[in-house]
Amino acid sequence: LVPTDPAPAVGFGGTRPGLARVLRTCQHGRTEDARVGALAVIRDVLETAAPGDDVVAGSEAAAITAASLGALRDPELVVRKAAAATFSALRIGDVLPRLLRALSAKDGRERAAARESAAGAMRAFTETRGARAALDAFIAAVRHGPGDGDDAGGDARGADDAEGSRATSVLRGWSVSLTEDQAREVAAGIAAATLRNPGVTALVRVASALAPRVGEPPACRETFAAVRGAWSASRPGTSRPGTLRPGTSSYESSETSANAEDVFERLAPLLLLRTLPLEAWDDDHLYSVDESPSVPDVLLDIALAGAGEHDEVRRVAAELHGRAHPDASSESRGRRLAEAVVDGRLGRARACMFSLCSSLAFRGIDACPSHSSTASPAATRAVCARVLGDLGLDDSDESTKTRMGATETLASLVRAELEDADVDRPEDDTDGDGDDLPTGDEPRGGRSEGGLLEPADAAGSPLTKSLANIYVDPLAAPLPAARREPLIRVLDDNDGTENGTE
Repeated sequence: LVPTDPAPAVGFGGTRPGLARVLRTCQHGRTEDARVGALAVIRDVLETAAPGDDVVAGSEAAAITAASLGALRDPELVVRKAAAATFSALRIGDVLPRLLRALSAKDGRERAAARESAAGAMRAFTETRGARAALDAFIAAVRHGPGDGDDAGGDARGADDAEGSRATSVLRGWSVSLTEDQAREVAAGIAAATLRNPGVTALVRVASALAPRVGEPPACRETFAAVRGAWSASRPGTSRPGTLRPGTSSYESSETSANAEDVFERLAPLLLLRTLPLEAWDDDHLYSVDESPSVPDVLLDIALAGAGEHDEVRRVAAELHGRAHPDASSESRGRRLAEAVVDGRLGRARACMFSLCSSLAFRGIDACPSHSSTASPAATRAVCARVLGDLGLDDSDESTKTRMGATETLASLVRAELEDADVDRPEDDTDGDGDDLPTGDEPRGGRSEGGLLEPADAAGSPLTKSLANIYVDPLAAPLPAARREPLIRVLDDNDGTENGTE
């Protein structure tokens, strides 16, 4: 009966009388069945419309959305489910902004229903218009609604960040339903939007929320392809911070002023890469083996650009270089670290050490392959020792920061080796009965040759885990030969006799 109702009446707020009565029943029906039935009427009217035919528009669409939102607060679960189903039949542009605002409601049931309704609306829109269109509708909603706090400050920015975080939580419920092709479509869409609008925090937040799905292979390849394209197309023929010279793997520098717009433009590809899990970096290493220059090489060039690049950009690039697969990053980083130390280019040395610390944090001891002549644990310690020795008496700020970087690198290396040593090697048959053979699922462990901690003494016996042998295990009793000597020896008067007191 609703489509044949008379024209909208002024007395009913611009809504046709029949439709207005149904909408009132959605929220205020006396029985549960009446409220569910009213919502079903609205849903049937919307779903039976011919493609492209607007059965309701303008004020009526707003009234339906408002009534459905009200039904989300219903104490009965069956009514809330019916309201969520109704949202899936409405145009996403009409309902999504209202649903995202409802995520800030005080009632927990209303927030949960709004989240599920928004995810359901996006799934329904994906089926009819495609995943890219659903993503674009969500981006439009968050950029002009919750979380669009780019111009806010102080408390307002904090409130916007909280709302934006709640809004992007909808994406997790939607993204799990994406097919492989849809995930690639979404990955390309969010990458394009982020690169096209640098500095918009809402887009970076959307990319982070989608990363668990679009960061998986093969969808993640779209992100790497978009970043490579952005680097290659960055003002070709001009000289600016980090502009890729055609046909080379190096970056030109210039005296471009450090303004916020330029910093955001330079950071946009890096922040996009920062959302990806390690699985994506490993896939790029295998999938893009013939790419030149590789993403890790470009990141290292940016990190070492010195005064030609913004400090914020260099720091993020160095951190991201540490996430790359060690086979693609460790050798070049070790070589350039050694060169920087020899040449006295302390800024470049610190950038390499920062990247190495990042790699040790993400990759463990694998960040320093033992077979590498420039990146092995022994080679890394030698470079750090040279830094500490050459700059030991220099009190300048540059030298002090570089010494701190070398010390932090050594500490990170020690921690990685200790964590590696704490895991038993899977190939070790500890009891000799043949039952401990590797299955292929065990974590790699054991000390590597040339590591800080040697696995045996000169006689080939296992080292005691004691303070005297550096590796501390408070539960292990030291052997007599490993007992530490007194740290302080007290002499009795002037006769030189020791009393052995510590």
